[in-house]
Amino acid sequence: MIVISDTSAITNLTAIQHLQLLPQLYNQVTIPEAVYRELAEIDPPVPGTFEVQTSPWFEVRQVVDRVMVERLQVEMRLDPGEFEVIALALELIVGVAVLKLSVGTNTCRGRLNSIVTHEGPPKVMGR
Repeated sequence: MIVISDTSAITNLTAIQHLQLLPQLYNQVTIPEAVYRELAEIDPPVPGTFEVQTSPWFEVRQVVDRVMVERLQVEMRLDPGEFEVIALALELIVGVAVLKLSVGTNTCRGRLNSIVTHEGPPKVMGR
């Protein structure tokens, strides 16, 4: 199963010292290039900066459908990491996309197996 995460899931889990839950649950976690940049190219570093650069279970993927990314930029008020998570999830037809509750769930709903949200208590939204 392919799992794609946004930045805040990684920073929040790292901050509470539970990032290891991701590889325990999913073996490998895919992040789009924008999420990697948001974590790796920030000064000063944030929780998760070191981990995305060194953990072998993170896979950085490029979004191929740049038209989808541009459409999401226009249609939704999201940061680059969030709309690249959605675009990559739709490209790869992933099993799980990990996003903030308010972010893109209507765009993904019906196209993905599930969306795990992490704003407030975690919720899993199936098809």
